[in-house]
Amino acid sequence: SESYIEITTTIGKYENVSLPGEELKEGDIIIGEGDIIRPWHVSTLYVSEYEKILVKKLTASIIYTGDEFNNTTLKPYTNYLVKGWLEEHGFTIDKIVHSKDDSSEVKNKVLELLGNHTFVIVLGGSSKGDYDTVFNGLQGISEKYVRGIRMKPGKTTSIYVIDGKPVVSISGLPAAALSSLELIVRPLLSRWLKLKFSPLPRVKAILNRRVTSKLGYVSFTRVRVFWKDNKLYAEPLVGGGSGSLRSLVLGNGYIVIPEEDEGYDKGEVVEVVLYGSIKEDL
Repeated sequence: SESYIEITTTIGKYENVSLPGEELKEGDIIIGEGDIIRPWHVSTLYVSEYEKILVKKLTASIIYTGDEFNNTTLKPYTNYLVKGWLEEHGFTIDKIVHSKDDSSEVKNKVLELLGNHTFVIVLGGSSKGDYDTVFNGLQGISEKYVRGIRMKPGKTTSIYVIDGKPVVSISGLPAAALSSLELIVRPLLSRWLKLKFSPLPRVKAILNRRVTSKLGYVSFTRVRVFWKDNKLYAEPLVGGGSGSLRSLVLGNGYIVIPEEDEGYDKGEVVEVVLYGSIKEDL
């Protein structure tokens, strides 16, 4: 018996056919300097028959300071916030070590760890006054340094350059630590190491109440963004200050208020940087 093929749809020439050179052509860059390797890079490198590429391993260590942590009832929980943030940005955390509130011990631990790592973060031990353990320990061995930044929270954030590598001193309080990581550490590492971090999404939202800021300081204000009546609203979460875990857990983004502004009024539209998902209002 005879067999027949029924054509039900007209197709054009080479439709649904990938021609040589259509996917990637000579000169296309699969992955560039400073790019964080993502899953699609690996697949493309594999299909393009690259067995090896030169990479820079990003390593960091964390030093948390404080005599209070000699008492095991107190937990240095901000360590895990910083560790998780760095891992999300492509770093491997090699060591997390403790230092007493002693400037010589801080200096020795920084020098010990810095040699084998991209950079070191020191948590706590910083102050606006004379009792600044980190500054007292590192200023004498630093090629350059910046002590204190006009931002809230996180005004004790300091940056040191030792043996050509950055050492960043940030608050041991969680909200202040995240402020420093987002506003200082991210751009610092991006420029210093030519890293191309994936940008966090940004949205426009309506403030549901007034938020204030101290003139002359950049303000890192945590907010909860939510949908209501098909509009995006932002609720400031300012209770608890620099040590507030609540504002980070219940929030899903932050707004940055410039130093020349004293805040924003209820009803104003602000730009929010998101670090969590948006939900309907409860």
